[in-house]
Amino acid sequence: MSIIFDIETRPQTKALELLKSDFPNFDKDIVPIGNLKDAEKIKQKIIDAGIAHELKRAEFDNKQHKKACLDADYGMLSAIGVLHLESGEREIIDAKDESKALATFWHFIDEVRSLGQWAFGWNIEGFDIPFLLGRSRLLGVHYDPYMVINYRYFDKCFVDLHKVWTFGAYGKFCSLKKASKALGFQHKELPVTGGTFYENWESDDEASRDFARQYLIEDLEQTLLIAKATHGVKEGEKQNDLFNA
Repeated sequence: MSIIFDIETRPQTKALELLKSDFPNFDKDIVPIGNLKDAEKIKQKIIDAGIAHELKRAEFDNKQHKKACLDADYGMLSAIGVLHLESGEREIIDAKDESKALATFWHFIDEVRSLGQWAFGWNIEGFDIPFLLGRSRLLGVHYDPYMVINYRYFDKCFVDLHKVWTFGAYGKFCSLKKASKALGFQHKELPVTGGTFYENWESDDEASRDFARQYLIEDLEQTLLIAKATHGVKEGEKQNDLFNA
């Protein structure tokens, strides 16, 4: 039961607030006014400095938001997308109960490993697997520690298609969208990004949730296209002999 998987994450609310709190508050008393004497000009200089400060705050907040989404210590799972290659089923594991979602995912991986099959993903060694392991450790969710070899390599069942696509070139990064576009993938215009996925997914509005669902499924479809191109993956078939062909 080889699979393709992709995760979507979100910030932990309290952790994000703490990260954002590192930015100092605006202090009008330290605004340099030079030799200005005119009260109106001084007032305007302070106003301009306050605006500039808030623009920097917004930029800082965006960086902290991204940091929290990418770091297991500050972020958490929102959902896990799984494409089961043998059955063709596309599944989204809701991480509202994060521990349960992680346990479900590791169960899939245990089955994949026991059958000598494969778990494909994009940049999974750089992000997805470390994030999943990190969250599992913090939440006390069991996983097989032997999946991690010398704290540097991961079990052979994992196939990082980003490394395959870039031929393992050190420091080279290629986005999933760029790679799949090169193979002719027709992308949908969706009002969702990796950073806003959780807002749509957790929304009470069904249309917003559906956009999030489409976004994650499309990520799986893009990854499937790359797995087909690089490894000859086919849906509806077992993938045991991929690396022995």
